Amino acid sequence: MLAALLLTALSAAAVWFIFSNSLRDAASSSSQSQTVTEGVQDAIGTIAPSSPVANAEGEDFARLHAFVRKCAHFLEFALLGALLLWTCRSYTPLKRFWFAPPCIAFLVAVFDEYIQNFSPGRGTAFTDVLIDTGGALAGTAFAIACLLVAGVIARRKKKRNALPLHTR
Repeated sequence: MLAALLLTALSAAAVWFIFSNSLRDAASSSSQSQTVTEGVQDAIGTIAPSSPVANAEGEDFARLHAFVRKCAHFLEFALLGALLLWTCRSYTPLKRFWFAPPCIAFLVAVFDEYIQNFSPGRGTAFTDVLIDTGGALAGTAFAIACLLVAGVIARRKKKRNALPLHTR
């Protein structure tokens, strides 16, 4: 039960993080993502100093910045999708609820885009809802894969422990 409560709190924190980013005004949001984009450039510049990404300026930097922003949407919703699936599974062993996390994440994405209307300089974009939902589906698939691998490991361990000592 402790795991269920912890996962519920983490899922709620992920939703809070998503909404708090959407409530930032356009200048603050752009500044934050520009800092992340510059960090990406620095990291790539360390590995490949002559990379076009590391040296992007002007229009190329603007495209990189837009790409980083869309990746952030995808990744934060991938995390949400995984957390929601693990949260649902912590409350019930029923496997038929796998579809609930992406549906919940879709509703979060729609509301997330809606609340951006109340942030100065920001608006809504249906493509962001699609990117967010795609991220949630990817996160849900990752979480399902983790559960499947954990199940295989648990079954093998149980089977190995059930063997008589002389056959181990």
